Order: sequence, then C-alpha cells, then structure tokens
Amino acid sequence: MDFFRVRCRHPGLIGLLLAAVLWLTGNSACAGEPAPSGQAVMAWHVTIAPSWFDPSTAPPQITPFGMLYAIHDALVRPYPGQKMGPSLAQSWEESEDDLTYTFKLRPGLKFHNGDPVTTEDVKFSFDRYQGTGAQTLKDHVSEVEIVDPLVVRFHLKEPWPDFMTFYGTTATAAGIVVPKKYLTEVGDDAFKKHPVGAFAAGTVINPRLVRSQYYGGMIWGISFAWHERAVLDPRSGRVMNANLAEYHVPVNADVPSLEAILVEEADPYVNALGIKGVGEIGITGTAGAIANAVWHATGVRVRRFPITLEQLTGTGPA
Repeated sequence: MDFFRVRCRHPGLIGLLLAAVLWLTGNSACAGEPAPSGQAVMAWHVTIAPSWFDPSTAPPQITPFGMLYAIHDALVRPYPGQKMGPSLAQSWEESEDDLTYTFKLRPGLKFHNGDPVTTEDVKFSFDRYQGTGAQTLKDHVSEVEIVDPLVVRFHLKEPWPDFMTFYGTTATAAGIVVPKKYLTEVGDDAFKKHPVGAFAAGTVINPRLVRSQYYGGMIWGISFAWHERAVLDPRSGRVMNANLAEYHVPVNADVPSLEAILVEEADPYVNALGIKGVGEIGITGTAGAIANAVWHATGVRVRRFPITLEQLTGTGPA
C-alpha cells in the first residue's frame, strides 16, 4: 500500500498562484516560514486562449497548464524534481486490491472568494471534466464517493495502474478543482466571459477616475471589435450611416462585467511627476483580445474590424 504525506515547500511564488489559499494553522510543518506577500507578474510568450482558464476544456498541450496552475490548483500535481506531489490533498492512499484511491484534503482550504474547498468541489470538477482523456477516465472510474467534507474516494471498475498518471499529472486536467457553488451560480462560461484589463499608467493621482477611464476604453474596444463600422458610398465617398440608427455602438446588454487592474509603475522619464495619459490604451488591447479569442474558438484569424459572421464563415473578407 502506497501512502504519501505532505511535504513542506517554499510558499512564496507558488503560494501566490494557487487557486485555493492554504490557511495552515496549529502545528503545521510550515508554521515557521513567512506568509506569502507581494505581487507576482507573469509574461506569456504565446497568445493566451480563453479555453486555458477552465480546466474542463483543457486541450492536449502542456502550455495551458502554466495558466491553469496559476489560476487553480489540483489534489496532486507535478513539482520540480517530483513527478507527482500532494497539493490540495495532504495525502492519498491506494487500496491493496488497486480498486480504490482515497484522498484527504488539507483542512482550512479556501477558494479566492472565501468559499471552503470540500470534496463536493472535487467530485463536481471530475464529473464536469470534458478535456483530453475524459472518456478514458470515465471508462475506468465507476464512482466518486464523498466520504466526508475532507475525504473523497475514487472507485475503479478494475485495477488500472495509470489512474494517478491520468488524474495527478499534466496528462489531463481532471484533477484540478474548481468551485462548485460559484460555477453553479454563474454557469460554465463564467471563466471566459469576464473581461479583465491590466494597465500601467505611471503615477496615478485619482485611481477611481483612471479606472473609470479604462472601463470606458474597454467598452470602446468591445464596440470596435463587434459593432462600429463606417459604410462609405463607393461613388462619392460619403458616409452612409452617419447616425446612431445605423452606426451601431454597444448598449448595456452588450457589455459584461468588467475589471480594470491598475499596475503600479514608477516612470521617472516620461515627465517630472511620472504621469501618463490613459485615453486610448484601454481600447486597442480589448479589441485585439476579442479577435484572439475568436481565433482560438473558430480557427479563423480575423484581421479587419468589426468581426462579422461573414468573416467567420468565409463568405466575406477576413
């Protein structure tokens, strides 16, 4: 019988990126180490796809796991120099007949919004998984049993030596845990429908005003990507839709909830106060992000705004 126990790891950068915050108290082996603090900035060398935010749709690639592990966490997962180690689970146990795997969660786990992490979330995450290897897992797992809020047991139809490879490594994202309560309330597409913009504007004198400006810029970016188009008469060059009845702009129903993050920046070179303009910067990035999302969803690279169905179906100019 194999039995794994939690090891104390440096909680700095990893602790900042975990989707569940580990509140370790009492006689924890890590009690003497400083609590995570500060800010971690990640720069990606590729275009980030919205499908990378939700582990249930993770593609068969290793790259998305950098994003998935930055947002979420798994019961067990690979670590440097370790193919598989405990994370949300403090231990796991394989039965002598190789038909069950029992995981025990660390006590006191919380998601970002403060909701507790329980075995209900573990079962929910496994059941909704539809990514790489999902059918193979369903072919071998007969039941996911919730023993209590901290203990969950996977029952196999027959001994399967590869279970932990499929569940506890980057072979699949089935072991990554998402909040059941939150996803049930907002729906499966919530990870992909919440535009977030991060902007560096030098010294910010009035954060509320600057953030409001960025909200407006992001809305303009949505309008730029989906709605606005000047139609010209090819004979005279006259604008044919010079009114709001025919020149479309977004209304409240077109704009989801937005989040604008002000990145702290000290720029001593731009001017004496280090202040920058915030007029157009929120627009261009938003429109480009929408075009990238369309590309990842459809495989069609759009190079002309606004994005239309004709472009996506190949019946209009790309």
